[in-house]
Amino acid sequence: MQKSIIVAILIVILFTLFFWYLVASSFYDKSTDSQKVFSTDGCTLFIDANWKECCTKHDKYYWIGGTTQKRKNADNELRECIYKKSNQRLMSQIIYVAVRVLGTPFLNTPWRWGYGWNFGRGYR
Repeated sequence: MQKSIIVAILIVILFTLFFWYLVASSFYDKSTDSQKVFSTDGCTLFIDANWKECCTKHDKYYWIGGTTQKRKNADNELRECIYKKSNQRLMSQIIYVAVRVLGTPFLNTPWRWGYGWNFGRGYR
């Protein structure tokens, strides 16, 4: 019984993500496909500490956007940079998980992947 609940939850999560993708894509206006001016707030929703330059570089990648692989590379680079600056593996891992979950281009947030473009661009 417990296994079927887990499978049901996973199916709901996948359906929700797919629905979010469809909604995000429907809001994207290709006729206004121009990139906004770069902006950064350092380590969004987190302390900047001595790894702010890691977050700023990561924000540059997120502003530009691109493919899913480019996002994975940017997030991995952020994790490693924070670890090198702080020597705290757990802290770097927590931040990595946060950007992987909350940085999706399918949520209309100011820190999403490809935030330099109009919402709905997705991965390109």
